Amino acid sequence: MCIPSDLLASKMLVTVNGQIPKQLEVKDNVFGKDTVMIRFTPSKSGIVLLTPSALDV
Repeated sequence: MCIPSDLLASKMLVTVNGQIPKQLEVKDNVFGKDTVMIRFTPSKSGIVLLTPSALDV
């Protein structure tokens, strides 16, 4: 999924159905724009939640 950088906090927590994906890849400046790409492969379909995190993960 690609998201404009200004919509994301500096530290985010990504969950799918309340589970943190095991493999998660994040890239900045995708397509030469101020966009962030978040890539993961969940084991089941469901709701993806992006929330600001105060934790150092």
